[in-house]
Amino acid sequence: MDIANWYEIGLVWTSWLQTNLGFLEGLFRFVTNLNSTEAFLALFPFLYWCVDKRFGLHLSYIFLVTVGVNATGKQLFRAPRPFWMEPDLALAKELSYGFPSGHTQVATTLYFFAALWWRKTWLWVAMVILFVLMAISRIYLGMHFPQDIIGGFLLGVLVLVGYFGGWQRWLEPMLVERSGKEKVAIGLGLMVVMLGLFFAAQVGGYRDDSGPWVSFYEAADLQVTEDMVSMVGVMMGLLVGWYFESRDLRFEVAGSWGKRLGRYVVGMVVTAVIWAGLGAIFPDEPLVLALPLRALRYGLVGVWVAFGGPWLFVKLGWDK
Repeated sequence: MDIANWYEIGLVWTSWLQTNLGFLEGLFRFVTNLNSTEAFLALFPFLYWCVDKRFGLHLSYIFLVTVGVNATGKQLFRAPRPFWMEPDLALAKELSYGFPSGHTQVATTLYFFAALWWRKTWLWVAMVILFVLMAISRIYLGMHFPQDIIGGFLLGVLVLVGYFGGWQRWLEPMLVERSGKEKVAIGLGLMVVMLGLFFAAQVGGYRDDSGPWVSFYEAADLQVTEDMVSMVGVMMGLLVGWYFESRDLRFEVAGSWGKRLGRYVVGMVVTAVIWAGLGAIFPDEPLVLALPLRALRYGLVGVWVAFGGPWLFVKLGWDK
């Protein structure tokens, strides 16, 4: 079937969902916002500082890997979104490309990673329901075609297989005896590989200048590049922060829930100052300056979450 036919089918699906399930718009908006940058900035520190440090760190890493894979896929295919063809279908705002669906890929990776990690029946049920709602919400809001959802799901599964079948089973045991510096170097090396693949996709990716959506390309290219730069910044920050934390602190999640929530509140105030404060100060252009500063901003968030926060909690005696 010609790709144009798939686009037509997707437009029909979105139109039908919006016409017949209008009463669920609030729910779909809420579900899709669970995958916002702000939501993840609130979630990962909570897991790392207050629930399970190892789970929070590994979930952060696999999230960043899936973001990098998704950005590369978007740049490789440069596929349109439904509202690029039918503006009236837009019930949300997204600047990047449509295929593969980032929300669906992230949901696949994170939700099922959590279910596989904790192995609780109730969690599996909750994660499956959330995943289905996320996938439907992206079509309903006019952000994605069905093929975008399928592509995001398959890439998310691929990342999970890479983690559980590759990293956890083979590579992680091989790194047990390695020093912290060697582990950081390996992590940075993997990040360089991901960056190389991204830039290769950026240069050699598909581009259809015959469609009615050409005017969206510039903003989409910038958004995908910013997503990749943000990923690189956070990954570098987490790796550096993890190195110093594991060497000097070895912070453990402990203490009453009152103490845990207290350090979370204080830690998130600093996180917000770094992320939102620097975001308001740093310029958006020229890109030759804005992109490195963006990487620095997100890198500082990573260092703070992995090392700065735990260091403060230990110094204040809030770690027990």
